[in-house]
Amino acid sequence: MGTSTGAVTFNSLLQAETPPTARGRVFAASDLIWQLGRLASLALGGWLADAAGITAVYVAGAALLATATLVGRTGLGRHRREM
Repeated sequence: MGTSTGAVTFNSLLQAETPPTARGRVFAASDLIWQLGRLASLALGGWLADAAGITAVYVAGAALLATATLVGRTGLGRHRREM
């Protein structure tokens, strides 16, 4: 649910801030980066599971999610102050 909500927000902002003449290329590049990230996470997760066990994968995922939350909240706070 969180990923879907975030994707809607991100895509809406991307569409609103991108000039119409570049929108197709920007969305294609964004999708390419998103899909490559997913492939990289699968490869790294598989490697980490083999090297350190499945618990390490969940701990690393939780740490990354917590970091993303803090970064997002920091950016949101800055955005609200600028408005």
